[in-house]
Amino acid sequence: MYYIRDKSGAIKVIQRYLGVRQSGKFDAVTSDALKVFQSINGLEVGEGVNYDTFTLLRASYRHAQAVRGVRNDAFVTEFPYVVGNFGEDVKIINGYISKALDNYTYENNPPRGSIYTEATSAGVLRLREIFNVAGGDAVDELFYARLKREIFAR
Repeated sequence: MYYIRDKSGAIKVIQRYLGVRQSGKFDAVTSDALKVFQSINGLEVGEGVNYDTFTLLRASYRHAQAVRGVRNDAFVTEFPYVVGNFGEDVKIINGYISKALDNYTYENNPPRGSIYTEATSAGVLRLREIFNVAGGDAVDELFYARLKREIFAR
């Protein structure tokens, strides 16, 4: 099992699987992403990575890579994205939301991290209001398409 104090190439692999920055240190960001992953997948939530967690992380990552090889812009999780989702795809979404909100000088942007937080949810609601697009605080395919148009049209 790997713990916060560990530093190794294996930690970078775990971080890549989680979709967080690959520092090689089992830091707080890695720990938080791991806890969300464990919770969502019905695993024992803890400070380390045991065999079951690692196996599921690897399988999820490999599935994501296979999906990405088939379709461009394919995400790991199916739409809609909601609070608690995480990974590289959420990192992209958070970046798009922050950039779109910057265009409207909105000050409470979500962090550009890889976890869909309450701040992400608030950003989605604000952008839906700005774009005049119906829906809740989730990122669905329609909202994502509108968000990409906003980002790449400028």
